[in-house]
Amino acid sequence: MQSTVAIHRLDSGRGLSATHNRSPARHASGTLEFGWASDRSLLHLVAAYPSLSRPIRWLQACRDLARAGCSLALGPIDGSTWNNYRAVTESSDAPPFFLEPQHPASLTEYFLENGFSSELNYFSALDQQLAGMDPLAQRVAAEMNSLGITLRPFRLDDFSGELLRLHALATDCFRSHDLFSELHAQDFLRLYQPLRPAICPELILIAERDAVPLGFAFAVPDLFERQRTGAARTVILKTLGVLPDRATAGLGYHLLSEMRRQASAIGFQRMILALMRDTLYFSRRQFQLGTPFRRYGLFARKLSP
Repeated sequence: MQSTVAIHRLDSGRGLSATHNRSPARHASGTLEFGWASDRSLLHLVAAYPSLSRPIRWLQACRDLARAGCSLALGPIDGSTWNNYRAVTESSDAPPFFLEPQHPASLTEYFLENGFSSELNYFSALDQQLAGMDPLAQRVAAEMNSLGITLRPFRLDDFSGELLRLHALATDCFRSHDLFSELHAQDFLRLYQPLRPAICPELILIAERDAVPLGFAFAVPDLFERQRTGAARTVILKTLGVLPDRATAGLGYHLLSEMRRQASAIGFQRMILALMRDTLYFSRRQFQLGTPFRRYGLFARKLSP
């Protein structure tokens, strides 16, 4: 029997979106709000920041979720994993980077104090050797070429059309991932259109074979670094996705290697590989991904009826 999941959302000011709000009801305290999701019967919990320091609100929220039929609470998630989620659990003194989730420093402590434990873990790593030679990358590139796979940059003159193609591709790439939920194409456009001024076409690579998309890498300059220092010398690899096809094994590495090469050619000195799932696969390859400097968690608590 599949568990019903409760997602803890942090921004009560905006409320739940239409696609995730079938029958909202205001909690008696006035600070908590619930809404049934239409896609996977998820129950979203909305909490204002001031309420986070009051354990009674957390405990009452969990009781209400359990009575509503939920068996697991997860957080923090801003509605879905298409938006901001995760909380920082460990960090160096590196400053925040562009598009990194920003939450109160005490958020992790609040989750742990209220019976939550880390369910999924993530990290961000810094690669400072973009210009280095990589013989493996050359071999993989030759293999991809033999398969008829080419890489092309984002077409800025067809901005909306390219976003729609990326939406369809990302949906297929991540459909089997934890906590995946459908996002309407128009909502995807609204989410990414504000990034247009930050987009460098050479930093969005789309892998194709016979004009059919197979994978992509999406990176942007670190605008926060530009604000601090006057120049963005760091590029942020925000998303990398490939279709689940064994015939194109190695495509993810090819996209990553080509992104490193492109970023170096443009003049970037460093790359942040942002918010990657901390799995055994990546743990074995951190020497290829740079040095982890921040870790994040998604917290869970089992709910009893």
